[in-house]
Amino acid sequence: MTTITSDKPITHDLYHPDVYFNRELSWLSFNERVLEEALDDTVPLLERLKFLAIVSHHALAQVHAHKATGEVNGFLVEGPLAGGHNAPARGKEINEKGEPVYGERDKPDLAKIRDLGRPFWLAGGHASPEELHEARGVGAAGIQVGSAFALCDESALKDEIKQGLRRKSFDSVLQVTASSVASPSGFPFQVAQLEGTLSDRPVYEKRKRDCRLGYLVEAYKTKRGRIGFRCPSEPVLSYLKKGGDVGDAEGRVCICTGLAAAVRDGQSNETSDEACIVTLGQEQSYIHELMPSADGSYSAEDVVSYLFSLCPPPVAH
Repeated sequence: MTTITSDKPITHDLYHPDVYFNRELSWLSFNERVLEEALDDTVPLLERLKFLAIVSHHALAQVHAHKATGEVNGFLVEGPLAGGHNAPARGKEINEKGEPVYGERDKPDLAKIRDLGRPFWLAGGHASPEELHEARGVGAAGIQVGSAFALCDESALKDEIKQGLRRKSFDSVLQVTASSVASPSGFPFQVAQLEGTLSDRPVYEKRKRDCRLGYLVEAYKTKRGRIGFRCPSEPVLSYLKKGGDVGDAEGRVCICTGLAAAVRDGQSNETSDEACIVTLGQEQSYIHELMPSADGSYSAEDVVSYLFSLCPPPVAH
């Protein structure tokens, strides 16, 4: 391998061979080091990462357990109150807020999930010590909690957004709506209704549509037979030129950029801060247990202590 012999970097001649490593020799040297590690009996084998399938119903859990080509190590059973994307309802009914209406057919049979013999956790509306106790009582390994941590001091949400959400939640006036049209994915998406964000119609209409991050794009076949990508939240004319349907573009929000703009060091455009969108779960009763007043605050440690106030955490073996 060629090495740099000078103590000072050579900046005047970028073609000088001492500035570079030989690519092939460097690659071989790296492979040699990898093989040396593999032959060392003291180096533990890398374990396969555990895979937890996110499901909303026992039928889907059963399919994963019996027909998945890879190993499924457990399940996260997510109900329709959870933040972010939700599974669509089995029925087509929409309420006056534009939310899908969930019924008895959408409720999972937890006994059937428990009988699969794999650990599972409950998510969506379970952020309390009582819910943790009940979850363990039906055989769950525990619960998943997101929104309580999203509003804690350590969260990367912008301070003004976090304080606004905390205040409205404490005053019991924070509305979270499961929009059936906001997400380009077509799945219901929980949107926290907060002034100055994309949940405000004037803010939404003022924002120039684009698709800069593209995390939720869909693939399609172009007229030339190639693979292209489009997003219902990109400019409508651009979406239509790619074969998209105008009805699919109506009311869509750029979830990717909007969520990134809600966090510190998030997305911005060349002229002003990017409009943001915030997602939370609909259940917020935990806020009164964690904050003394509407202008209060709490830490992630406070959340953990609150959740385990009735049920101590399991002992690691």
